[in-house]
Amino acid sequence: MRRSMNRRLTLTEKLGYSSASIADAMAYNLVGAYFMFFVTTIAGVQPRTAGILTAIGAVWNAVLNPLVGFLSDHFRSKYGQRRPVMMGFAVVLLFSLILIFTDLPLPALPKAICYGLILMCFWTGFSGYLVPYLALASCYTMDYDERTSLRFLASLFNQFGSLVIFLLPSILVAFLTGHGASPATAWMIVAVIISSGSFLSILVTFLLSKEKDPPCDDAGAEPVHIDLPAILRDYLSILKLSSARYLILASLAALICGSIMTSDLIYYLTYNRAYSASRISFLLSLRPIFGTAMLPVAAWLSARIDKRYTFMLLSGTGAVGVVLFRIAEPTSFASQILFMLLVNMCISTYWHLIPSMYLDVCDEDHLTNGQNRQATIVSFQGFVEAIGAGIGTFLLGAVLQNYGFDGSAPLQPPQAEVWIFNCCTLLPFAFMVLAMLMIWKYPITREKHHAIIQRLAEREDL
Repeated sequence: MRRSMNRRLTLTEKLGYSSASIADAMAYNLVGAYFMFFVTTIAGVQPRTAGILTAIGAVWNAVLNPLVGFLSDHFRSKYGQRRPVMMGFAVVLLFSLILIFTDLPLPALPKAICYGLILMCFWTGFSGYLVPYLALASCYTMDYDERTSLRFLASLFNQFGSLVIFLLPSILVAFLTGHGASPATAWMIVAVIISSGSFLSILVTFLLSKEKDPPCDDAGAEPVHIDLPAILRDYLSILKLSSARYLILASLAALICGSIMTSDLIYYLTYNRAYSASRISFLLSLRPIFGTAMLPVAAWLSARIDKRYTFMLLSGTGAVGVVLFRIAEPTSFASQILFMLLVNMCISTYWHLIPSMYLDVCDEDHLTNGQNRQATIVSFQGFVEAIGAGIGTFLLGAVLQNYGFDGSAPLQPPQAEVWIFNCCTLLPFAFMVLAMLMIWKYPITREKHHAIIQRLAEREDL
């Protein structure tokens, strides 16, 4: 079985797995890029309150991810282990994503509470689908390079989902409001389209990955009971691996950087640059376009200098570039295109490389601790995504309110504009430096992973 897991995957197998990455990008980026903007400018929620709401959602997601990981590792059914969990939570994701972008006709406090509860439902659906989906990749291959190739194709689909998000909402909202729809109605229609597309992409993976997640022999033998002490023991056991600790810290820092940048870009382009909806959509759409163009570069570098050094090189170049951009303060439209490239290098490199590193940690855990805990380990990725998103948007909301941002005003005071600019340049730079330091210490290289797989194969032959 282990040797068959090292064969080359067919294109159909890779495409079937990669489809659900579209939902990852569309749902995550729609909330990450537009939720703060929607609730502060359309729904009338104060920036600091919006930041607190995202932090609450992040705490809930952080609590939820270990539970989902445990559920996915212990679930058994005649439809498989990972796919039923993934599909069940996809339904929650579908409806909660629509409600997030619905202007609730409520007074300020009840409205804020409702958005907080809806965000909790959204993160429940998102993490509930994403954790078993990421763990599903371990059922495809154990080969270091083939696994990286699988994740690169998934990342390509992820970039396509991001392209939809950064291109469609601003243009569609402008089109709908130009034809008589209110801004609130326009945003809700956008959410319906995006949530439906996300659900369909997950459904495709569910249908095409059936052979990789076959019926369980012990299906229905015993219901899954959430064992909190066991979950805690699993997490503590995994954290004893230095590779897990450094990868989690690197992920957290990189995601805080990406969350601040992603949420702040629309403020920067709207208020600092005063661009039209079409220009904003064009510039935001460059991020996934550049991300797609980076994929072969990241693949080529990874094959030659390993994933660790590729992450540091690409992310470091982007981080230094945005600082230089802040110092120079160029204002031409062409310079903003360059800025999108630099921002993309800071954000997309994480998604291109880090998920496959979590799968490598799964193999080390299997060798060291003798357990198959793929979903539990990749739930750390969802855990830090939630915490990173929460910290990033909380910091952004606090900074904007502290420096006088007013969501109801078409123009912002100079001090607010300065800090909008700082929040997509200087502030995320500090977190990216921390991420690179942690990746420098991350110990699993290609050579070490090959040794891990060889020792697992020898153990199986005994």
